[in-house]
Amino acid sequence: MKEKEYRASRLMRELGAPIRYQIVKFLEGGPKTVSQIAAHVDRTIATVSHHLHILRAIDVVRYDTSKRNVIYRLKATMVPALLAVAERCAAKLEIKRK
Repeated sequence: MKEKEYRASRLMRELGAPIRYQIVKFLEGGPKTVSQIAAHVDRTIATVSHHLHILRAIDVVRYDTSKRNVIYRLKATMVPALLAVAERCAAKLEIKRK
């Protein structure tokens, strides 16, 4: 497998986790603190931090520190477009919840 194909498959795999998908969709609205993200996805700060670490590893999000807060934002500007395409494809396919 070529490097580009591997990276694309890893991106799709990591964004395929429902919680990470939710986090990225939420960050489309602008920068958020870990607490805001945790409240939005109804998970603990520790769980959200774990998933943000994975999203950082694939260059989808970045963070800045502001006083006592860590603020996350989308780094990869093309990811929302990728999610929009995935949503259009899913609407045409008969993908059911497990």
